[in-house]
Amino acid sequence: MSDVLTLREVASLLKVHPNTVYRLARSGRLPAFKTGTDWRFQRLAVESWMRSPTRHGDSSSSDEVFHLVYWMLSQGFSLTLTPGELALLLDCTPRIVQRSLDALSRRGWVGIAQGRVALTPEGIDEAHRRFGARAQPPSGHESVRMFAERHGRS
Repeated sequence: MSDVLTLREVASLLKVHPNTVYRLARSGRLPAFKTGTDWRFQRLAVESWMRSPTRHGDSSSSDEVFHLVYWMLSQGFSLTLTPGELALLLDCTPRIVQRSLDALSRRGWVGIAQGRVALTPEGIDEAHRRFGARAQPPSGHESVRMFAERHGRS
């Protein structure tokens, strides 16, 4: 058993898609280091991160959902996006997306009614502050990049 793991080995260990591990590593939320252009992970650090109570907090998944909702709504996509559709693009479960939307709603940044997700004025202000007034698709999401290309938005 190696002390150093590859991105795919960590994805297998965590039972998530490799894109998820890539996003966590790139954002600094998962302890990692680069060897050339490849990500590597110390097994003990990953195992410690897995036991950490703070890794399950609303902030990281809520930030990803918030960014995706902001981008999609700013691009004029339908306001009838469901948690399932967002989950497909983010490569996570609808339950995680719904929890994130609920957390964003508690902050007053999104409104949710009858399957429709909309940004509140406060949410728009916060999105502009975090992501800039010119909406870019969330990076690190292969499915979002492909969606943007299919719809002529990148």
